[in-house]
Amino acid sequence: MDTTLAYEPRARRVALAARGGEMAVLDFGPADRPVDIVFSHANGFNGRTYRSILAPLADDLRILTVDMRGHGASTLPAVVEGREGWHEFRDDLLALLASETTAPVILAGHSMGGAASLLAAAQAPSRVKSL
Repeated sequence: MDTTLAYEPRARRVALAARGGEMAVLDFGPADRPVDIVFSHANGFNGRTYRSILAPLADDLRILTVDMRGHGASTLPAVVEGREGWHEFRDDLLALLASETTAPVILAGHSMGGAASLLAAAQAPSRVKSL
């Protein structure tokens, strides 16, 4: 198997001022292409965990893997007290979509990331072409 990647992921941060910080993102694929997929990780992981699985898709797709609130390199505040459910993660994803995409995208995720993606798709179906 050839592990050479045509597109090395670009590590960057997306300011989500209304959400209280920045979301760390790995950006795979051609930078001039619209975002195709936004992938969210499981609890206790970060976006970099899935690099070897997602990077080979970057020849044909532009993929953003995110570090959710309280994980990886994101600076979004992670306050445990008073938290009720997964809506904070949903709202962070929706803020990212508003900032980084111009057309509906595919949302994908593992465990917590899948739940946040499902909630985001239910809240804003016009932003999501599939889940």
